[in-house]
Amino acid sequence: MQPRTIGELPGHESEPDAGLPVDRPLHFSLAPETNSALVTCTATNSGHCSAWTLNPVTQPNGSVQNIARLQQATNGTKFLNLGDFFVSFLFNITDP
Repeated sequence: MQPRTIGELPGHESEPDAGLPVDRPLHFSLAPETNSALVTCTATNSGHCSAWTLNPVTQPNGSVQNIARLQQATNGTKFLNLGDFFVSFLFNITDP
């Protein structure tokens, strides 16, 4: 499948992110030194994305891995920083 933008897929013209690449970082980090995941639409059904992969990003040294933070919950809403580490992963997500 050729990389496409969400705006190029039928039915997505009115989405707020229309025109952005389907291959793009998905940022959900609370720690500034950690990385986003790269989300790629890998299949469509009736013009809508129906499958995705989530991969780590490429680091400046060329390695494909993300920096993550390990935290321990203490006293309910407080977290103890146990350090940063590298993690590699691959998630395949489908609907359904």
